[in-house]
Amino acid sequence: MTITAGMLSSSTAAEPGTGETAWSSATDYTIGQTAYLASTHRRYERLAPGGVDAASPETAPTKWKDVGATNRWAMFDITSSAQTVVTGGPLTVTLAPGKRITSVGLRGLYGASVTVSQHVGATETFSKTWNLLLRNTTTWRQYFFGDFLMRPAVVTFDVPMDSSATVTITVQPYAGEARCGGVWIGTDEDVGMIIDQPASEVLNFSKVDRDEFGTATLVRRRNVPVLNYRVLAEASQLDRLRDLRDRIDAVPALWSGSDDRAESTFFNALLLGGIAKKFSITLHSPTHLLVELQLEEI
Repeated sequence: MTITAGMLSSSTAAEPGTGETAWSSATDYTIGQTAYLASTHRRYERLAPGGVDAASPETAPTKWKDVGATNRWAMFDITSSAQTVVTGGPLTVTLAPGKRITSVGLRGLYGASVTVSQHVGATETFSKTWNLLLRNTTTWRQYFFGDFLMRPAVVTFDVPMDSSATVTITVQPYAGEARCGGVWIGTDEDVGMIIDQPASEVLNFSKVDRDEFGTATLVRRRNVPVLNYRVLAEASQLDRLRDLRDRIDAVPALWSGSDDRAESTFFNALLLGGIAKKFSITLHSPTHLLVELQLEEI
């Protein structure tokens, strides 16, 4: 589901956040200045001189560049890696989806713990808490002196379905900060069981140029994660999987190859928020299907 302003009941991340200033048609903006719009919850950077005009930034792309969501809304922009950050207390948001959901996924987490709960009126119908601080040790030195690692993502597929429910997400701070970089809510679909070695790859956009003497000039750019694997599904799922393929065409989804087992060694490697570049269904036998997936991070 796309989270809209009407779904956000409350948040401990204020808007405007630190360093954010609301756009005003009466302000003479210079090149490089930024302002945000309360109507879009996004920040814009001035590109052209002559900053006093009535044109709102989202309608004037030659004068303003969209540079991302406000701090309050960064966690709901799943096309970006930016995080919502709260200092000095927990990051707590309450959502009213208005529809039945079964699943909540959180990415880009930083904190001591995170809790997902659901309420119908004053009655709590679901609550699950994950410890985000990890001590994966293989030696005594790591046990006594190793740094804590942070669990970056969690997902749950067992939220009770109720269209009148509210969902609350609470990230408890660690070292004074609580962060979340992505909130995914909706209904889950079981695509099948992975049957062979999944491959975790990247699309590399870094640039390497060499001059006539072989000296390299390196320009480091983002790696885009890619997952490739095959899953086995029952033949009775054929029509449902074909419908799913159409529904998520160019639509971001959260894909979990290890179910909701956040403690699994492979959980983070097999968790990807993105699109299916390949969704091939082979009619393997009268009883089973083979589904080949190529998933690309957005």
